[in-house]
Amino acid sequence: MARTEPVSAQPLPTSEGAGTITIEVAAKLLMVTPEWVRRLTKDGWIAKTERGRYRVVDVVQGYIRFLKDEARRATKTASH
Repeated sequence: MARTEPVSAQPLPTSEGAGTITIEVAAKLLMVTPEWVRRLTKDGWIAKTERGRYRVVDVVQGYIRFLKDEARRATKTASH
């Protein structure tokens, strides 16, 4: 069995609070732009702790909820 190496073995840099990241790091984590993270936050998918700071778990779970909702909507539209 071949051993695969992760793309980047370096941990994501965190901000002052444990488990919090900047908007730039959140965008990199999700492979989107910081503006897209702001939009997801404005639409209520991702919660932020303070200006420009997010908990990693909120970012990941919020994005997963958004993607699941989008998939559900696409499936519902396709069935009509």
